[in-house]
Amino acid sequence: MLASPQASKGAEEVEKVESLLTFRNDQGEIEGVKYNQLSAVLVNAIREQQAQIHKQQQQIRRQQQQISALQARLAASEAGVKESVGVLKGENVDLKARLEKLERSVGSYVLAAKVE
Repeated sequence: MLASPQASKGAEEVEKVESLLTFRNDQGEIEGVKYNQLSAVLVNAIREQQAQIHKQQQQIRRQQQQISALQARLAASEAGVKESVGVLKGENVDLKARLEKLERSVGSYVLAAKVE
């Protein structure tokens, strides 16, 4: 009995994944799939995928925690910077007033020295 081209194509795909799940004819051509053994392979593949999914979910949780911690640190840093900017602006106003006062004093001193 000859296998249909479509069935042979399916068997060839299975052969690429696991050659032990296929059988060949006397000419060495892939003839079919050993379906009685396929379920054990599929169960193992599903278990491997589930383990990988679980591992990825744990990694995602860790990364989400890291992101939350970094966001909190960033917010605290931003608040600190804003506070520092406010302090520096106040100090700048004070220093500007002191400088203007000094410039007036020096200007008065220079004028007084020229008059003498």
